[in-house]
Formats: sequence, C-alpha cells, structure tokens
Amino acid sequence: MFKNLFSRQPIPDWLQPYFDAKNTLASKDTLLKDLRFVVLDTETTGLNIQKDNLLSIGAIVIENQEIIIKQSLELIVYNEEKIENEAILIHGILPTDSNEGKRAKEALEEFVNFLDNSIIVAHHTGFDMAMLTKAIRAFYPAFKLYNYDIDTARMAMKIDNVSPDRQIVDRRKYTLDALCERFDIEVVERHTAWGDAYTTALLFLKFANILEEQGIDRLSQFMPRRMGLF
Repeated sequence: MFKNLFSRQPIPDWLQPYFDAKNTLASKDTLLKDLRFVVLDTETTGLNIQKDNLLSIGAIVIENQEIIIKQSLELIVYNEEKIENEAILIHGILPTDSNEGKRAKEALEEFVNFLDNSIIVAHHTGFDMAMLTKAIRAFYPAFKLYNYDIDTARMAMKIDNVSPDRQIVDRRKYTLDALCERFDIEVVERHTAWGDAYTTALLFLKFANILEEQGIDRLSQFMPRRMGLF
C-alpha cells in the first residue's frame, strides 16, 4: 500500500519546466560543437554525500565552443548546520555568508531553470550531481537528473588512453589542480563554486579540442562504458 508513496507525489510546479525540457534532449549523435553545456561545481560542508549539505552552486554556459560569461550563475545556499572550520579554510564561505544565502528551494529552482536540458560538465561529475540530487529530493523524493554528463577527469584519462575503470590509476594526476598545471590552464578563484566551474570550463574546451583532433567529437563518444566509450 505504501510502496509507491513517493512516486505518486505530484511534481512540484517549479520542477515541471525542467522535466518538460527533457522532450527536447539532444541526440547522442550530436556534435559537441552544436551542444549547450552547463559547467558546474558545488561547494559543500564536507565530502560525505549522506551527511553533508550544499553551500554554493557555480555554473557557466558553453555554447558554440565559447564560454559565455554573461550566462553564469553563483548561488550561496542558506545552511542552518554548523560549518566546520576545516571546510571554511577550503571554500571561504563563512557562517554569515551562508545565513544570508538563498533558501534551498529558491536556489535550486534558479539552478534547474538555468540548467534546463543542457549537458552537464564537471570535474568528477558524480559528487556534484549526487549533492544536487540529494538537495532537490528534500522537496521531491523521486527526483533524478536526466541530463547527459561529461567528466573532465575522464576526458583526461581518455587523452592518456587510460581506462577510468582500471583499479590502478594514479588519481593524483587527474585532480583539477594537477591537470591545470599540466595543460597550462589558469586557475581562477580556486575552491569557490564559480571559480572552479570557470576553470573546469577552460579545461573542458582544451580537452574537447585535443579529442576532436583524434576524431572524438560526438556526444555518444563521451558517455561512460555502458554507452560505448570506456
């Protein structure tokens, strides 16, 4: 009787436009140069997806192989939990900043409207997507991001002809800082959500150009192993 209780919950009005946009999701055969990307990063109270919370969301659009600065987003999310000093030293978000941030529903509504059906790009997409999904499920438990996603760490491994599924991979070589140093990418406002999103956008464009020269230029070629690349 109660098994499908959450699945029967109506979609909130503020999420409906996001789900409607799925009807015009890009084909996997689309060339990367023809897609709209939203490069994102989140700052959180910690790295435990189950226990920690969102503090900020940074996002920036790439279209026509260009970073569109005017189409960017930086949101501080209100958080009533205590922010540990160790976390503050990393992202610099003080309790006073968080207390003055947007309420979670308002911030998340702004974010999903900005995201729409674009391709998500992030460095280690799994964490950011999991934190965003968790936050939205507080309002709609059945929520799941439907967007295709591309991980810049996986792109770097592809350039190196290294499978991310191998058990022995030196992950230190594929951190954001290590890759920016290796590929001569300027690091902008490190450990802020917007700064890391912008830096990741620069890295993504660099990798996309390198892989295009190898004939890897369609969305389907950037999907995980189950979709045919790795």
